[in-house]
Amino acid sequence: MRRTVISALLSIMVASKAFAFTPAEQGQGPVAKVPGIPASFLPAYNRLADGWSWAGHLDTESYSNLAGGQARGTTANLLGQLGGRLDTGRAGLWTGGQFTLTGLGILAGADPEGYSAALQSPSNIYAPSRLHLYQLSFRQQIGAGVQLRLGYDDINHYFDVVGNAENLLNSAFGFTPTITENVPGNGSYPYSALGALIGLHGDHWGTKLGIFQGDAQHQFTHTFARGYLALWEGGLRWGSASGASEGEEGDDGAAYVLKLGAWHYRQPHPELPELSPSTSGVYTVWEARRDLTQGRRLGLFLQGAAAPQTINRIPWQLALGLRLQQPFPGRSGDSLSLGVTRSWLRSAVLRGDEDLPAGPIHPAETAYELTYVAQLRPYLSVQPDIQFIHRPQGVYPDATAALLRVHLEFF
Repeated sequence: MRRTVISALLSIMVASKAFAFTPAEQGQGPVAKVPGIPASFLPAYNRLADGWSWAGHLDTESYSNLAGGQARGTTANLLGQLGGRLDTGRAGLWTGGQFTLTGLGILAGADPEGYSAALQSPSNIYAPSRLHLYQLSFRQQIGAGVQLRLGYDDINHYFDVVGNAENLLNSAFGFTPTITENVPGNGSYPYSALGALIGLHGDHWGTKLGIFQGDAQHQFTHTFARGYLALWEGGLRWGSASGASEGEEGDDGAAYVLKLGAWHYRQPHPELPELSPSTSGVYTVWEARRDLTQGRRLGLFLQGAAAPQTINRIPWQLALGLRLQQPFPGRSGDSLSLGVTRSWLRSAVLRGDEDLPAGPIHPAETAYELTYVAQLRPYLSVQPDIQFIHRPQGVYPDATAALLRVHLEFF
């Protein structure tokens, strides 16, 4: 049954005429505005043979704007991702090496922003329909505390990651909007950027520095000719949460995590369609995890970011929330998440949008989200989600959005 469903969905995706490369990939075309997605979206890799592993998933989503915003309406999205990984040590080649290759396919309905009008998009998987290479990278671990990465990768896999917010569907809980909205060509979902990263970490600390091409939507026709995005992040972690899984750099297994990051975007050609001038910013992430009674686990998070230059439409952002794992006895795979995210708006920049209705612009857009992940099988989960968005883009009426997402892992 599962194989039949997967085959049918893949056939629809491949056959669809909607799969076409965006104008940005043809040279100097405009840059499409898309949201970000949680860093750990691809499921854990399963061993296939010595040194080889793979993972894949399908996500289908229905989205309805029930009230407010720009218009009422319903749309749907389908996302498929397939990846493979080679561990050179287990394959008998050399110690510490790892190659990763993943592909991404999106079959998109209407843009949710056309309904809710929110800059903080209610759906973090919406993007223009496409089928493309998503990750082609190499990682080398040197000793116990040095890590090098090179290749095409999603920047949000390694920077500004908020683990306790990964089940929330609003895009603002992923890569901060002070980057995604102010730097539209950045290399986060659904795009990836060519770049390099070096990371150092000990038992209770870590730091990393990366540089990536500034316009990832032209990744194969231009590399650093259209600018670059440099990021630094340092962090501390302490304590342990017995029910948490240990991540690649240990953050997921820590009871407390504190991170501070800074970034600089250099764009030598701001006159090109929809690209931002050079700008920079900072962000911080705090997380806590606590084991409760009867197998339940509580995670809290706080995320803040700033990009105060006058050219940026979102100069400040603040998000906070919680995730309760196993909220009910006997439902170990379920989780309940609640989040609030507020993005401050710079009215002088927003007024440059000719499509924005006339009238005063409210100083901020705030989204409230409540979501529940119900695991029906180890490979299948259903997630209802409700969001209330106060003053989308500072102008539109308060919006209420409802989503239903089905997540299927097939390896």
